[in-house]
Amino acid sequence: WRDDLALYGRALAVTRDNWMMRNNMGKALAARGERERAIAEYREALRIKPSFVLARYNLAGALAQAGREAEAGAEYRAALGYNPLDADLHIGLAGVLERQGDGAGALQHSRLALTLRPPGADLAGQLLSGPEPPTALVCCSDVQAAGAIEAARRMGRTVPGDVSVV
Repeated sequence: WRDDLALYGRALAVTRDNWMMRNNMGKALAARGERERAIAEYREALRIKPSFVLARYNLAGALAQAGREAEAGAEYRAALGYNPLDADLHIGLAGVLERQGDGAGALQHSRLALTLRPPGADLAGQLLSGPEPPTALVCCSDVQAAGAIEAARRMGRTVPGDVSVV
């Protein structure tokens, strides 16, 4: 295939109601700056599979980039209806609410995102899952330390038994 658009186009030509390819086509179009076509592809993916959270996330982001904040907020909320524990959805909605002047709502969703994915959890998880995991993690803040502890616990490690967090 000469490029991703050709590949996704061919997949869509030979399969019916392929929600995943519609989303992929939307991402490829968005990467090329073809926002309105991308939005149409995301909407088509959601027509086929309304519960496809990733397509809702992508649609919300494209709408926000287009300055269509009310529509973006509605899509983030719809996606949160399917997956209320997705920190990225809360972050996206917080941004929309902030731009709409709803500071309290933005703060609420920002706090939820931090609760769901504390800073430091991703990096700590990467370090702890490496070939030679550390026996100690030094963090720059209490919030990062909380994230590191959460990551260790999710991986079945004990703190301070298996790993120390400072």
